[in-house]
Amino acid sequence: YVVNAGRRRAHEVVRRLMELRDLRITVSAGNSARVEARIRRVAEGGAGRVEVMGWTNEMPRSLMTHHAVISKAGGATTQEAIAAGCPMIVSQVLPGQEEGNYDLLREAGGGVRATTPPEIHDAVRDIFADGAARWRRMREGLRAIARPDAALRIAEHLLEGSVGKSPTDP
Repeated sequence: YVVNAGRRRAHEVVRRLMELRDLRITVSAGNSARVEARIRRVAEGGAGRVEVMGWTNEMPRSLMTHHAVISKAGGATTQEAIAAGCPMIVSQVLPGQEEGNYDLLREAGGGVRATTPPEIHDAVRDIFADGAARWRRMREGLRAIARPDAALRIAEHLLEGSVGKSPTDP
């Protein structure tokens, strides 16, 4: 769970997720010490199932090692989740770019929208119900659109196009 603009209700999201007994939760509380402390207090009742951290620059690695992410539909998070095949529960969509990000996830079948603590709880529960059947479909949907080697492919294309040309050629 990546805490974004919905900081006021972050502790409630964590409390609701802790109701799902088979769930292990990692929370990135961002750079607010107050929010992190409040989440840590809630997590104390989680019998060691909740890991709380502040801001991290390890999000791509984290998405590779977790089954799902709860976050707003920001550009970097959305694209990293797609590349990692990590289904998203989209907790917030800001007008503009994030609407397109969410549409991409939804159309691929790799993301669902859930904006309130009860909706987030239910979305996570439903994704992992029935032997995680929906989660498996979501992951396949993301894999179908993922291009984790896109930067390398673009660089190769650019290099191939420049063979035999001088730097001043159009």
